[in-house]
Amino acid sequence: SYCNEPGNMIIELLKKMGIGQKLLGVTTDNAVNMLAMGRVLKEKMNNEFSNPNIQHFRCGAYVLNIIVEEGIKSVSKEVFKAREFFMKLRNSPSLIRELKKIFELKNVLFLMPKMDVDTRWNSMYIMLEKLQRIRPITDILVVSNQTLKPNYPNEQEWKIIFV
Repeated sequence: SYCNEPGNMIIELLKKMGIGQKLLGVTTDNAVNMLAMGRVLKEKMNNEFSNPNIQHFRCGAYVLNIIVEEGIKSVSKEVFKAREFFMKLRNSPSLIRELKKIFELKNVLFLMPKMDVDTRWNSMYIMLEKLQRIRPITDILVVSNQTLKPNYPNEQEWKIIFV
């Protein structure tokens, strides 16, 4: 079966390394095939190595990531708007120059907004945290560039983002 293949590969690798009796557990994501593979592996470990004590653990980070993604869905419209603002800003050298001027006028160290990346843990938090830190500056930029306004969170959206 489909879940036998990864289990067989693991058994062969453990044989090759001579550590079948020493293995205590396997951690996987919660995909159906990995859960089935965990059951198959436990049986094979007992048969091949007389090791009935192997445990199959579901990855806590994976579960946490799913929970966080569900939570993010509730603020996705607002986060999307902030991301759109960052993209518009980042892709415009003239807006970046103007932003730098505002930082200089306010005598504040320039911070360039940073985009989030799906594959980087915490990158959305870092993006939003930086946006919050430079918001007084970006507020000024948006007032002087009304074309940015549709992509800039309004007061209610800021509250939702920074709950």
